[in-house]
Amino acid sequence: MLNLSRRVPLYLLDEPIAGFDPKFKRDLIKTILTNVEENTTLIISSHLLLDLQSLFDEILILTKTAIIAATSDDIRATGKTLEDYYLEVVGS
Repeated sequence: MLNLSRRVPLYLLDEPIAGFDPKFKRDLIKTILTNVEENTTLIISSHLLLDLQSLFDEILILTKTAIIAATSDDIRATGKTLEDYYLEVVGS
């Protein structure tokens, strides 16, 4: 079950779509996006990069030694998926 407070400036979600079937994942993402106001920050921790790659303006990848920041537009411009970009950054 997901509960969202209304009119808050920041949401932190840890693996919100892990373990769910594709339809429920899609519905949950839609619910999150339709209930979050325009100028709200949404931080999602997830290993399901392909499922979430189209949702964000900015991406942070945390490694043991660095924090890599990129915009979604920059990643898309390379022609890579977010997962491919991640593997390149962390060293596949």
